[in-house]
Amino acid sequence: MNLPLLSDRSARINDAVMRHHANATVQLAADGPAWAAAYDVALPEASPFADAATVPQHTVSMWLQGIGDLAEGGEIILTTGHWPIGQRCRVSTPVVPDSSGWAVFAVVPLPPVQPVEL
Repeated sequence: MNLPLLSDRSARINDAVMRHHANATVQLAADGPAWAAAYDVALPEASPFADAATVPQHTVSMWLQGIGDLAEGGEIILTTGHWPIGQRCRVSTPVVPDSSGWAVFAVVPLPPVQPVEL
């Protein structure tokens, strides 16, 4: 199998997976294009202070083909069922794609933060 054919098939598979599992969109600018993403929010399990104070952890998983400059410290607009009008967030962990181009990274909502129900 030649490399361009394999690359094309990989792109088609990644697109199909994202269409099926996406529950959010990510934008780099308010007037820019939106990319499909999988969003999750959870309370940290290993926190020694879970009984007193916990901060939800927001995680985004997405295929990075064509998204451009997305890196730790950058800002995105995350639109989800929790944030239907979009929430500005800062990428708080490195954005390192695996061999197929997928990356999982954490984000922190920027003020003003709209409430999230867990």
